[in-house]
Amino acid sequence: MPSDNTTTLNACTLSVSQSAKTRYYANAVSSWYCSTLDPYTPHASNVASRLRHPVRVITRRILYGDVDKVLVGAEDGEDNLEAEFTNDDADIKEGPEHLTRRTQARMEAFISSCSVALRAEDEDGVDIDDTTTTERANRAVASGGKGNLLVRNVSTSSKVYRQIDHGDLMLRLDLYCRSLRRIRVLMDANPNKPMEEAVIQYEPKKTIRSRVRLIVQTYLRNVDCVRDVHKTIMTLLLFSTMEVLAIEVWPEELY
Repeated sequence: MPSDNTTTLNACTLSVSQSAKTRYYANAVSSWYCSTLDPYTPHASNVASRLRHPVRVITRRILYGDVDKVLVGAEDGEDNLEAEFTNDDADIKEGPEHLTRRTQARMEAFISSCSVALRAEDEDGVDIDDTTTTERANRAVASGGKGNLLVRNVSTSSKVYRQIDHGDLMLRLDLYCRSLRRIRVLMDANPNKPMEEAVIQYEPKKTIRSRVRLIVQTYLRNVDCVRDVHKTIMTLLLFSTMEVLAIEVWPEELY
């Protein structure tokens, strides 16, 4: 007879269907974010103002909502995810009124890790013709709907800032959503037990390797001199560890 631990490990192995739906949520947020961010605002500022709400929406959906509600076409009653991403003031009805403390900590650590995906020096910006800003705003107005949202976020700056690319953000979101999906699997299998917040012990080797590779790639991209080495690697490890363990604080002596 298999041990309880083996049974739990098997239960936390995501099926092909579950993995596909997890990628759907990751792609939905990444595509929406990259198409609506303000290129005239620094990367970290865009993450702080534009990414938190959609991440909160999918966090609630995966943990508490109809996680299988993945409707791609409008003909079948299009999923309202994008509408929820757009409206920061929307009342998210899925789940309890407030996220648990550790779920909130995981989400904030994830947002922070996205913020440091690009080094600060890459946010100096590139000067462009001021007319570009006006032309972009005019195009946004002409498009209506989403365009109004873009106009609201268009900066008066004449500099274009480097932003995180779609593939990088989607990988980060996919890893984040997979953790949430494993938590949901355990919740559904053991509805009378408290939520198990840290599930890294159930992650397959492939997922662990993806996390390590992401940290290494970000580190290599962000370090260009010796004095940056310790600070950069510790910051990346800090946020990654806080995310997978769903914790709020990090002992100072380890930093």
